[in-house]
Amino acid sequence: MATEQSSSGVFTGKVIAVTGGARGIGLETVKLLAGGGAKVGVGDLDPALVERSLATVRGETVGFRLDVTDRDSFEKFLDGVEDRFGPIDVLINNAGVMSLSPFTDESDAVAEQQLRVNVLGPMNGMKIMIPRMLGRGRGHIINVVSSAGRFSLPGAVMYSASKFGAFGLTEGAASEYSRTPLKFSAICPAIVQSDLTRGVNLSTRGARTLTTDDVARAIARTIEKPKLVVYVPSHVSQIYLLTLLMPMRLRRAIERFTRADRVLTQIDTEHRRAYDERAFGEAERPAVPDRD
Repeated sequence: MATEQSSSGVFTGKVIAVTGGARGIGLETVKLLAGGGAKVGVGDLDPALVERSLATVRGETVGFRLDVTDRDSFEKFLDGVEDRFGPIDVLINNAGVMSLSPFTDESDAVAEQQLRVNVLGPMNGMKIMIPRMLGRGRGHIINVVSSAGRFSLPGAVMYSASKFGAFGLTEGAASEYSRTPLKFSAICPAIVQSDLTRGVNLSTRGARTLTTDDVARAIARTIEKPKLVVYVPSHVSQIYLLTLLMPMRLRRAIERFTRADRVLTQIDTEHRRAYDERAFGEAERPAVPDRD
């Protein structure tokens, strides 16, 4: 579902940089922000895809090749955005990768790539932008974390670990810079229908699958009214608080009843293969068995 681009100009005057902005949540966010008057810099590993994607966006945008795991690449991206549009007001660290497999079957190379992209990626952007934003006396950094950074489920141990790390990075920075004008936000969506979840049976009891548009709109609202933790949908915050009070046995029983314990283990590996090859290269990856 394409995001309806706003013409209200609510973001007019803002310069925003988005990583992983050529597809999925990133692209929907770019469309919404540019349509609302923002000047948006887009970074992605695939420059050809950036060019094609930005051709579908109304508003002022500029695209760059970006490898978030490479500090120099990240700095060149941010410099390029600022050279074109001026000082960045909001950095959205959206780029992320997810591997789905039994924990001990997952190769070390794939596990480490998730940590590099999902934790060190936003760290690189934050370390570059925080000094710049402090010097200007303003700035907002938004990290797209995932509810997997608050709840761990079978089948995605290292992905969840990386997202817990990204959440800690956001919360820690918010605490450290609490006496400054800087704002930090962690966006924590539940399950989203996107390339990241290709091959996943997304049906669970009592849970609605989100669209990329749902998350983009949550990001836009967070730019307008900054908040440290943003759950999508918002009632996930209540579920999280309840789990903190539950004995583990009850929590596991609920996961089994809702089938949440299976959603990331019963994978169509053939349908997911193209995503895995793009995200993790040609590293040897074992097939993920279906589990009863």
